[in-house]
Amino acid sequence: MSYIYIWGILAFVTGIAIHKKSVSAIKNGTYLIFSIMMICLGITTIFLKRYDSICAIYFGITFLNITYKDRRNYPPSFTISYIDYLKGYFVGFGSIMYGLFRIFE
Repeated sequence: MSYIYIWGILAFVTGIAIHKKSVSAIKNGTYLIFSIMMICLGITTIFLKRYDSICAIYFGITFLNITYKDRRNYPPSFTISYIDYLKGYFVGFGSIMYGLFRIFE
């Protein structure tokens, strides 16, 4: 039951963090809509104690997107930084899987 608050807080903070300026208006609008959805969903999850699965899925999608954008900074090799970079994919897919398991249980 305490995980519900954690997913709400993660969605709220991630929604605030992804709101940034982009080069094109379409990307900026998409980030803005996704950011507002995550902030509202995070607040709703914290107060109503539901929708943690949707928060987990949105958090996972956002984390995968951020990790994918950093792919040029970490060339494939067996270094600590590259392994830490791969952990971003693990967190993203893990969050999505948690959300899907919570929806279909």
